[in-house]
Amino acid sequence: MNEHTLTDETLMTLECEVESSTLNSRPITVISEDPSDAKPLTPNHLLLMRSTAAPAVNEVERRDA
Repeated sequence: MNEHTLTDETLMTLECEVESSTLNSRPITVISEDPSDAKPLTPNHLLLMRSTAAPAVNEVERRDA
């Protein structure tokens, strides 16, 4: 196996991505058992205006161009 080392910047970026994808995805409102209710509110809804931290498809396409 190849040995890889992370720079401080890469490690900090990784930590931020983990934080935003796990901590900010946790609901901050009560989760209803009724399937017709809306999805629970998460910090990502407030920060990113979407429920997931993953970039939208059009954002990825813009970065690759």
